[in-house]
Amino acid sequence: MPLGAEKAALMGTAGAASSPNYFGDGSLGACQFGASAITQTGDSVTIDDVLSTGSESGGPGSNSYGGTNVPNTSACYELSVLNDSGYDGDMVVANFKDLTIDASVTLTTKETCRGLLCYVKGDCTINGALSMSARGGYSDPTSAGGSDSAVVNASGIQLGLVVDGASETLAAATFAGCGDAAVAAVANQDALDSNGTIFAISKAGGAGASSYFNASQYGQRANAGTNGATGANTISTAGGGSGGSFGNSTGGAGGAGGAFSAGPGSGAAMQQGGSTTSPGAGNYGAAGGSGSGNWGGAKGAGNPSGGGANHDGVGGIIWLLVDGDLTIGASGSIEADGSGGAVGQSNPGCGAAGSGGGAIFALYAGTLTNNGSIHSTFGQGGGNGGGSVTNGGNGGEGGIQTAQIDGS
Repeated sequence: MPLGAEKAALMGTAGAASSPNYFGDGSLGACQFGASAITQTGDSVTIDDVLSTGSESGGPGSNSYGGTNVPNTSACYELSVLNDSGYDGDMVVANFKDLTIDASVTLTTKETCRGLLCYVKGDCTINGALSMSARGGYSDPTSAGGSDSAVVNASGIQLGLVVDGASETLAAATFAGCGDAAVAAVANQDALDSNGTIFAISKAGGAGASSYFNASQYGQRANAGTNGATGANTISTAGGGSGGSFGNSTGGAGGAGGAFSAGPGSGAAMQQGGSTTSPGAGNYGAAGGSGSGNWGGAKGAGNPSGGGANHDGVGGIIWLLVDGDLTIGASGSIEADGSGGAVGQSNPGCGAAGSGGGAIFALYAGTLTNNGSIHSTFGQGGGNGGGSVTNGGNGGEGGIQTAQIDGS
């Protein structure tokens, strides 16, 4: 059995062995994010210093991006994003001793970015939401980026962790492109020497859906984005869907996902008295594809969507490492969902496509009790504008992995 809460309890606090894995510096202490305030103890960094929305005494605030695709939109605590540049920004690193998120409350990032790396040296209890839904950045893993100005390693974002009975070797974590704070944090993790597991998010995510041509069929849904790899030690984000079409027109292709974010959805195409093709979406969390035609070419979900706040965003990524027990209550969730595509702009306009789900690692040394949910769900393609023409394609489902690792 991996070393975890049972061993720590037997040895007692004073005699507890140090962990073979790194679970952060605990600088934020024990934090309970509540409906009206934050309770923080044992900290060396005040929680208000790392929050852009919400405060210790004032409680949560309103969600800043992604509209209703983010849970608990009026009760969000948002962590600040460093090196913010448009829809891109460094991976956010948070260091807790214990973390509790109360029901009907969300902990997320202020803006779209390259992910959330959340360390918990003790126990983590989630009755609300730990979310990167609609928070994936417009971040290209194939080009130098982040404050560390690096390209993602060919093997993706890799973190090697000691796991009892595992036998993989990794000299160092490969968080290139995630930004200086994340690179510095994972450098504290010891190398693996035939004694652990390499957890990774692939550099390339799921492909975007192929373009969709519809001459005369009614009530159809355009193509869905490719799902990310899931349920394994290497997972990936998903691709975006293709836009709806009708009348000898072609809805554009969805965008591909990458190491930091899922793919955006494409716009719809519908031309009265002719034909048209929507241009499709870019890759890696780019803007949603624009629509085309004179009968309501809705715009796809992305950064931004162009179709309103409730369609902005793509699924982001979460790395959650807990040295103690991870408990998800009945109303709790860990999530990195995509955003839905816009509804056809006029009757009978075609629907735009949804963006893909992101990727989540939930890794714990103690026990996992999941009475809630862990999901990186696709953004649903938008419906038509009142007729029976094509709906937008769904994004793909993102990747998820939970695993027990060695702890104190």
